[in-house]
Amino acid sequence: MSGFIEKAKEVLGLKQQETNDPGFYLLPDRPISPDKEEDIRFGHQQLANAVFQLLKNAEPPFTIGLYGKWGVGKTTIASLVKKLACNDNFKCLFFDAWKYERDSLRRQFLIELDRQVFNKRLGYKEKLNQTLSKPEKITVWDYIKRVFSSVVPRTIGILTILLVLAFIASTFFNKNKDVSTILNLAFQLGLVGTLVSFILSSFEVIKGSTQLHRTDSAEGFEDHFIEAISESELRDKKLLVVVDNLDRVEDSKAVGILSDIKTFLSRDGNEYKTFFLIPCDDQALRSQLSAIYGEGFDTDEFLRKFFNLTIKIPKFIDLDLFNYVRDLLTASKVSEFQNDINLEGVIIYALRDNPREIKQFINSLIPQVLLARERKLDPILNNPAFLAKLLVIRQKFPILYEILEERSLRAQISLDTNEIIDLYKAELKLRQ
Repeated sequence: MSGFIEKAKEVLGLKQQETNDPGFYLLPDRPISPDKEEDIRFGHQQLANAVFQLLKNAEPPFTIGLYGKWGVGKTTIASLVKKLACNDNFKCLFFDAWKYERDSLRRQFLIELDRQVFNKRLGYKEKLNQTLSKPEKITVWDYIKRVFSSVVPRTIGILTILLVLAFIASTFFNKNKDVSTILNLAFQLGLVGTLVSFILSSFEVIKGSTQLHRTDSAEGFEDHFIEAISESELRDKKLLVVVDNLDRVEDSKAVGILSDIKTFLSRDGNEYKTFFLIPCDDQALRSQLSAIYGEGFDTDEFLRKFFNLTIKIPKFIDLDLFNYVRDLLTASKVSEFQNDINLEGVIIYALRDNPREIKQFINSLIPQVLLARERKLDPILNNPAFLAKLLVIRQKFPILYEILEERSLRAQISLDTNEIIDLYKAELKLRQ
C-alpha cells in the first residue's frame, strides 16, 4: 500500500515538490496589500476611513499631507483612500512620481490622468509623445500679410548685406565699381543663389505649421489639464489625485511637483474640483526644500501654506506588532524561527515602528541560518535570537559590530559590557 502511495505522489508531482522544498520562504518586499488582513491589524483601514471622510466633506481644491517614515504604511493607506473614493463620487488618479523620475513628470502625469480617468480617450500618450506641431490652414489675405511682414523685410535685409559684401570684394579685385560689375561678382560668388534659396525657404516656413505648447512648459501643462478636467467624465465628479513617492525623487523634481500642484492643479474655483493626497516623509521633504532654496529657508512655513491639512501616521500598538512578527516568522517557513518568543521580542524591540523593515530584517536573517545549517553550527541554530541581536547591531551600529567581530567573534575573547562600551567610545573618537 505504501508503495502505491509513493508511486501516486511521484505521478502527481507531489514527491518532487517535497524533495525540492528549500525549507524557507523569502517575504515579498512591497507595501502591505490593501486587500488583506494586515490593514485591519495596523489600523490602516480606520485611518483611511477618516482621511476619506475629511476629503469627502472638504471644499475643493484641498490638499492633505500624510506624514510617515518609509515602511509604515503610507502607500497602503493612500491606496485604501483611493479605493473608497472610487466607490463614491470621485474619479481617481494614483501617480507614482518615483516611477517616472527619469522622464518628464508633467507629461507622464497627463498620460496617467488620461489612462486612469478617461480610459485613454484623450489620446495623450500618442499626442504628447509625438511632434508638437500641426499643419495650419491660412487664408490668402493672411498669407499676403505674412509675406510682407516676414519674408519681404528679411529679403531686403539679406540683399543689402550681399550687395555690401559684393561691393567690398569689387574694391579689392576691380577698380571699376559700376553696378553691373558688382552684380556680376555677386553671381560669381554664388551670393544671388543663396538669396533665392533663402526666399524660397521663407515661403515654405509660412506654409508650415503652428507650434503647440510643450507639455514641459507651464502653459502647455496647464492647457492640457484644463482640457482634461473640462471633460464630461468630471462634470459631476470630484478628482482625487494621489502623488506617491514624492520624497524619493530628486530634490528639484520634488519641489517642481509641489509648485505645479500649487500653481496649476489646485487653483481656487469650482471648475477645479481637485483633491490631493500626498503620502510622504515630511523630514525628507524638508531636506529637499532646503537643498533647493538654501538652509535658511523656512520649510515649516512652506509646508503649512502648501497643505491644507497634515496627518501623522500614529505608532503601532505592541500587540499588533507581536502578531504581525509571529505571522511573518511562520510565513518564512524557517523551522528555527517557529514559536521562538525571544526572537520575536528582539525583532519587535529593534524594529517596532516599521513593518516593512521587519520583513527585510527577517529576509536578511534567513541566509545566516542557511549558512549555519551548512556549517552545522548547532549553538547558532538553537538560539536564533542571539543571531538576530548580532544582525541588529550590524545594521544599526556598524562600528560596534566591527569591534565585536574582531575582538570577540573571531578571536573568541570574552568581553564584558564595560570593556565593549570603552572600546566603542574610543573607536568613535578616532573616527570623528
